[in-house]
Amino acid sequence: MLTAEEASARLDGLRDAGWRAAAADRVRGLRRELRGPAEAFLAVPPSLGQGRDAIARHGADQAAAARRLDELAEDERASVMAALHPGLGPALARWWTDAQGRPYQRGWQRTAFRCAGEPGLTVHGRRLDLADLIECLGPFPADPVWLAGWGGHLAMRSPLARTFGAVLASAIDLGGRGGEETLAALVEVGHGEHPVGIMGHHVIAGLLGSARPEGWDFTERLLLAAQRQEGLRQAILEAADEGHPGAFDRILATVLEHRLLRFASAVRAACSAPGPSCSLPSRSPAGTG
Repeated sequence: MLTAEEASARLDGLRDAGWRAAAADRVRGLRRELRGPAEAFLAVPPSLGQGRDAIARHGADQAAAARRLDELAEDERASVMAALHPGLGPALARWWTDAQGRPYQRGWQRTAFRCAGEPGLTVHGRRLDLADLIECLGPFPADPVWLAGWGGHLAMRSPLARTFGAVLASAIDLGGRGGEETLAALVEVGHGEHPVGIMGHHVIAGLLGSARPEGWDFTERLLLAAQRQEGLRQAILEAADEGHPGAFDRILATVLEHRLLRFASAVRAACSAPGPSCSLPSRSPAGTG
């Protein structure tokens, strides 16, 4: 397994300094009506020295682009994502849609509420996540299998482990050879057998977030095998609310069946458990959970 220093050096060697120019060339090849959303997410983020107005304009442009992405047809959205990052394009397009119904509350006291059919509740968070993903992964020759292996190391540079896991879950749910290889790579990392990957939140979130029960089974076995590894138990239980609803039910049943509430990590996770999923009327206030 790579040391942190070796992994950092390897990542620096993989970084493409000209990635933004190459992406701009791809964006120019899009149909005119698709270029705007892509350009907004490809634009260089303004620095604090450029002033609040520049930062506000940048955020407003991306917010409008995010709303536009929600309006596009599936194939149009896939074209935009492929222009932004060809290796991750299909996974990003699937993630953008999947994330509409995934937990939308954020912050230090995050509680994972879900509201089906209300993409407006998640669009702000999805906009921030997509912008961060492009900035973090744009320089690298990433695809979902690559991200499964390198996600733990990248998370040491940027607090995106949760988002990496969500993208990997969507990549698995795309199915096909790529989905199978992504699932296999995450399991390999979880087993500690991957030549590059290290265990991290992206592994747990990816396996629990997917609709594939094989990922839930593996995570359940990790939970039961944790024994004195309180950190691993805590990581799994505190990520359960980000998972597929079926995975959350599985983990909750495991906690009850095996009396895991005798462990401090389980009590902590239970005390910060999410509220129930909800289905809101179309005109409900955005802050309703």
